[in-house]
Amino acid sequence: MHVGIFVEERRRGTSEATAFAEALELAEASEAWGLDGVWLGEIHFNPWRSVQSAPMNLAAFMAARTNRFGIAYGESQPRFEEALAIMREAWKGERFDYEGKFFTVRDTVVSPTPLQKPHPPLRMAANSRETFPWVGRAGLRLFVGLRDVDLPELRENLKAYRQAWRDAGHPGNGDVCLRIPVYAAPTEQEALEEPRENITYFFERHQELTRTRLGRDDTGPLERHEARLAKLRAMDYDEILEKRVAFGTASMLKERLGTLTSDLGLDGFIVELNPGGLLPMDRMLRTLRILTHEVLPALKG
Repeated sequence: MHVGIFVEERRRGTSEATAFAEALELAEASEAWGLDGVWLGEIHFNPWRSVQSAPMNLAAFMAARTNRFGIAYGESQPRFEEALAIMREAWKGERFDYEGKFFTVRDTVVSPTPLQKPHPPLRMAANSRETFPWVGRAGLRLFVGLRDVDLPELRENLKAYRQAWRDAGHPGNGDVCLRIPVYAAPTEQEALEEPRENITYFFERHQELTRTRLGRDDTGPLERHEARLAKLRAMDYDEILEKRVAFGTASMLKERLGTLTSDLGLDGFIVELNPGGLLPMDRMLRTLRILTHEVLPALKG
């Protein structure tokens, strides 16, 4: 089982230099305490939220220590599909041509070819209902989260992904990693009350981001955004705890993450330690320590 952390948010009140330093500290702690990887966000023109505008550069810096503008958002999915098709052809190491709506490739060969055959493992994120079966048909590993969907909706989407995977003739049953906010503390009261402001703020902000999509015609069906906004507005803290996060003591998290693994058929977790950016560094490190020292040994054992 793969378990990593998601590093994206800038803590409120910190300098840009401190935000980078804390991202590196979390990465180093994750490695030292046995996690499998660090996943990075990519945020532009919103420095109050994140300083990660160039994740490849930051990833290279982390490794040393241990997009094109002006294109309609509505074209993102078909552009991605064409790019994926080109990548898969290129990785074969043979000359090929490609003629698509967005990209054209003539008599091209790429070298060196990947050691892994037919190519390195690919994982794709999915949020919209129609994307899940597409990812399954394409035979890609799946990366999912609980920002736009709750657990009941995600459960149905994963059924569609796996059915499409099998119908396309791919071996096995797919591969799913869940991105989820996690908070750990010594007592149940601390574990449930300390992150309340942080996660509440996160979903309030996400509600506003969802609202801004209502006036656009290039980000998917209007009805979908309206339904998601209505669900976010109606959601209280108890529902967040039930359907969107994993908060608790070590024993509570063992049960919570174990249940999610079996119920959703998960192959891994990507942990969000500070989705709202309001938690101090010591609380993030405490969660990481409890997770790596007390929770994961039971899940991986």
